Amino acid sequence: MSAKNQASTVTTEDIQKAYLKYANIIEKYGDIYLPIFERLENELLKRANAESTLERAIRISTNTQIDTRIDTQIDTH
Repeated sequence: MSAKNQASTVTTEDIQKAYLKYANIIEKYGDIYLPIFERLENELLKRANAESTLERAIRISTNTQIDTRIDTQIDTH
């Protein structure tokens, strides 16, 4: 399995678990592990943004479809 395929199998839940573990590790062992923690945090933010972008796109599409139907009804009368 390539590195790209392995990365795509990591779930948001996996990242959240690692994020919490690294917060504990940093508390115990210091800031040497901050880069890993920051990478996990950035990935969580990226995924949350992608999900909200997807939801926004679907909402816009749904609204556009409704508007198109209204325009069609107005044009035919």
